Amino acid sequence: MVQGMHSDVTTLSKASIWCEASRIIHEEGFRAFWKGNLVTIVHHFPYSVNFYAYERYKSLFQSILSLEKQRGSVTADLLVHFLGGGLSGITAASATYPLDLVRV
Repeated sequence: MVQGMHSDVTTLSKASIWCEASRIIHEEGFRAFWKGNLVTIVHHFPYSVNFYAYERYKSLFQSILSLEKQRGSVTADLLVHFLGGGLSGITAASATYPLDLVRV
């Protein structure tokens, strides 16, 4: 991925991961390997909240539809899982969209 950054043909012919890693350390320092990593971690954090949101939405829909009484209804269970999963995905995507703009 970093080979295209060199215009010298001799450098391109002997490129290896060790050669490029040592070049990065020499030119930018050891911290360059983690450049942009914090934004990526912050970007993926709301997606981990997705599981919590799913459980909250699922319990909300179960209480609204009073499924505690109708445990045998497969259609109602599928509806709860479908709506809970969809809304938790929307919640996570809404939280990460501004971070996508910052990262790009």
